[in-house]
Amino acid sequence: MTNTSPSSEDTGEGHSKTASVVRRVLPITVLLLAVAAAFLYFREPRGAPERETPGQTAAQALPVSIYTVKKEDIPVRRRFLGRTEASKVVEIRARVAGYLLSRSFEEGTFIEAGQLLFEIDPRPFQNDLARAEAHRASAEATLERARLQVARYTELTKKQSATEGDLEEWQRQEAVAAADVALARAEKAAADLNVEYTRIVAPVSGMIGEAQKEEGSYVDAGSNGLMAVIQQVDPLHVRFSFTEKQMLRWREQEEQGVTVAPPLSETNVQVMLADGSVWPESGRVDYVDPLLDTTTGTAQLRASLPNTKRTLKPGQFVHVEMQGITRVDAIRVPQNVVRMSPTGASVFVVDDESHVQVRPVTLGEWSGKDFWIIEEGLSPGDRVVTTRLLMMRAGMPVQIVEP
Repeated sequence: MTNTSPSSEDTGEGHSKTASVVRRVLPITVLLLAVAAAFLYFREPRGAPERETPGQTAAQALPVSIYTVKKEDIPVRRRFLGRTEASKVVEIRARVAGYLLSRSFEEGTFIEAGQLLFEIDPRPFQNDLARAEAHRASAEATLERARLQVARYTELTKKQSATEGDLEEWQRQEAVAAADVALARAEKAAADLNVEYTRIVAPVSGMIGEAQKEEGSYVDAGSNGLMAVIQQVDPLHVRFSFTEKQMLRWREQEEQGVTVAPPLSETNVQVMLADGSVWPESGRVDYVDPLLDTTTGTAQLRASLPNTKRTLKPGQFVHVEMQGITRVDAIRVPQNVVRMSPTGASVFVVDDESHVQVRPVTLGEWSGKDFWIIEEGLSPGDRVVTTRLLMMRAGMPVQIVEP
């Protein structure tokens, strides 16, 4: 009998052909099925999405807290960078020439007015005083003799025992003697002053700096006469400045009734130190520069600040806040709700349908520590979102909850 079953080689070849066909047909089949499914999907009419039930909307709304905008009269504190300086700076200089005998103070300490600081060798000036006193005594004696002679010759002339010429001569000598007495008295007064000037005392109370001359140095009343510098630190001055633009804006706000402010010369100031602490004693502006600096466009202000304990020192940098200024019917929001971007400032507000909207705003000045004054963009009654600001998107639903 003849064997009709295929051989192993024929079987292997058949399986290979079948696998090849499958590999070619399968991708085409999958592609056709995908195209058919897409066709059926887009061909099927799709109606409007089902409306969410109130329960579903409330569940998806994000709970947030709000700040309700209102008008209010609020204090405005304008802040500037300032620097302290002594209220008086007095240079102690020699008024007579001589050798310095002693220095009677400790450098860098507080001294009282009238306290002895230096003493210059007084002996040359005491000798001048002695000569002036002797000259004055001589001149007064000469004047007294001339007066007696004038009186004597006046009587003799009446008795015709002396001529009118003799009387006139003694009258002239009396006038010369009187002038010499006046000169002698002036010389003595000058000598008294020079002796007094050998003792140099403090003209004001304050902090005295380093001594410029030591014992044994020769000093004079010229360029070599600077001996020390005293700085009066109670009260202390604080100098700061404002720009022309600020000045014009303040004036416009006051004219429009937006702000109420006292005159600059009657404005109180509060000082904050470099560490953020507030100086416990307030000061007052006591000088306003009438001119603007043409190079910087600023005007200088100076405030006088009590410094009874002499804790503040000249040269410290401080922040100065002007007080007593009120913003009328102002709108303000917490500082943290304002978003800053290249396009400007904005806040999130909740509309009547409880959806979030982005509202551009124009910022004004600081109010207090944590508030911005809003010039434009918000109205009384607007509800500004204060929480979950990073999750906010325009148009999303929210649910207002208590803070």
